[in-house]
Amino acid sequence: MFKNSARLVSLFAWLAISLAHTITPTIKEGATDLQVTPFVQIGNGYYYFENTIKANWFAAFEACRRMDASLISLETTQEWQAIANHLNSFGYPNHYWTSGTDLAKQSEHVWFANGKALTIDAWARGQPDNAGNNEHCDHLVYNRENPLVREMNDQPCTANMNYICEARQPYTVSFVVW
Repeated sequence: MFKNSARLVSLFAWLAISLAHTITPTIKEGATDLQVTPFVQIGNGYYYFENTIKANWFAAFEACRRMDASLISLETTQEWQAIANHLNSFGYPNHYWTSGTDLAKQSEHVWFANGKALTIDAWARGQPDNAGNNEHCDHLVYNRENPLVREMNDQPCTANMNYICEARQPYTVSFVVW
């Protein structure tokens, strides 16, 4: 994934001048049939599922940022269902941090990764409840009565659990050398 497509175009221009050839780059957002390891493409998104290491919400967020990604923001019912289906197909009974939080304002849960309000109706029964006046970070859990059902719950940010990172759309770059 390229962080700055303008720098990439400049590199191609420099190569063209240096090699006395014309290079015509084509850069577009999105990718087709691309394997972006360690991310898995699900629908239109790219996700990394950390199933081994458990971390608190802050450390999980930092780990995602080191991969040029963010903790997952489940913005649509379709994305929610696609992620739940993926987890269920692999039998992952883990709890996963999301970027959801109400750290800025109590009871107003937003996706920290993009600042948008958490609008999907996926909370477990009675949640979020801010139990002990200390639950401000949101995670994806499985329902113990029906493990195929994924739900949201608020939890103390210092709890250790697995996490899901979401990467930006990659760029597809192609060029012709004359």
